[in-house]
Amino acid sequence: MAEVLCQKLQPSPFMQQEAKWLVQALEQAHFNKVSVRELDPQSFLKSYVNKLDKQKLYFTESEINNFIKIYSPTLITFFEQGNLFPGFEIYNIYKEKSLKRLDWAVRRLSSDFNFDSNISYDTNRDAINWEKTFKDLDLSWTKLLKYEVLSEVLSKIETNSSTSSDQLDGLDELINDSKDQVSKRYSRWKKNIIEFEPTDVQELYLTTFTQMFDPHTTFMNIKEKEKFDQAMNNELVGIGAVLTTDENGYCTIKELLPGGPAEASRELESEDIILKVAQAQGEFTDVVDMKISKIVELIKGPKDTLVRLEIKPIKDPATTKVVRIIRDKIKLTSNLATASVYKVKNTKSERNIGVVTLHSFYGSSGSGPKATDDVDELITKLKQENTEGLILDLRRNGG
Repeated sequence: MAEVLCQKLQPSPFMQQEAKWLVQALEQAHFNKVSVRELDPQSFLKSYVNKLDKQKLYFTESEINNFIKIYSPTLITFFEQGNLFPGFEIYNIYKEKSLKRLDWAVRRLSSDFNFDSNISYDTNRDAINWEKTFKDLDLSWTKLLKYEVLSEVLSKIETNSSTSSDQLDGLDELINDSKDQVSKRYSRWKKNIIEFEPTDVQELYLTTFTQMFDPHTTFMNIKEKEKFDQAMNNELVGIGAVLTTDENGYCTIKELLPGGPAEASRELESEDIILKVAQAQGEFTDVVDMKISKIVELIKGPKDTLVRLEIKPIKDPATTKVVRIIRDKIKLTSNLATASVYKVKNTKSERNIGVVTLHSFYGSSGSGPKATDDVDELITKLKQENTEGLILDLRRNGG
């Protein structure tokens, strides 16, 4: 386990080719025709570190200055070569420091706190300067932990409608429960850092790079590009189940998609726990405590192929069973455009107002649904309903 925690992430040769391609695309195909030579290395490095340590809780001012001193002179050359060395080196330092700091925080939460002192903690740390020393960081973390424990205590008090005397009698227990809650939160955050992959570092580093020229330009690694394509086409190949993981590391079926292979099998239900996954042939892979994206990768696969799941049924949790499912194409209908008619009253009359809700923009390259065609069809139907006004609802549309 210690080797996993200390293992440094490294870029692959393919990532180097992608980075070189990205620089060429920005210079030749981007609407701004940007030049990597115009990049401000200091501003870029500060922006990248800010994305890693948004709350300024891991690095000191001298460490930030050291990054700028070491990597600024050669940063542009590194990008032209597709070399991601600076990004991965800084991330690995962040990973080591954050894991040690989170262990420190969990240990600190096991000791007593003095809540009698008159201190404050600034939760908006975006505008503050980096701490100068590690002692300053320790002090900030102590204040943060006190703040989070007290927030949990107040939240529990507001939730429980007991009398003030009952709350006072059980205050010590309430504080201990709150400390356990905060400790679990940091343990989950530690798990997230351990599960961070090289492709995640690559995407973060190169997106920081592209947004130095244009805030709306991002880099997608292969996995994110697949997700983007699925969203645009409103379809994927899999079993048709929405998955989630709980704090104990178990993968649970949250929802079965209508018309999907999982629902059609009649062997799976919401809240069933997936313990292991196997392909048509080969051994089962234990997925307890596995990153949710990796579990999804194991379950997804080519159309008309078999996947086997060992599950713990919600109706009989003392047993396990193996479910065999053939993967198929699944239409994602939840994001498709919808329309409705509302009767709106004013002082003199009642009017029919049509509302078209577009949760996301989509458009497959083939014969699949396209947002423009769907919205056009819905507006035509609304006109037939004698609507006198139209509202296009984009409130939940991220663009």
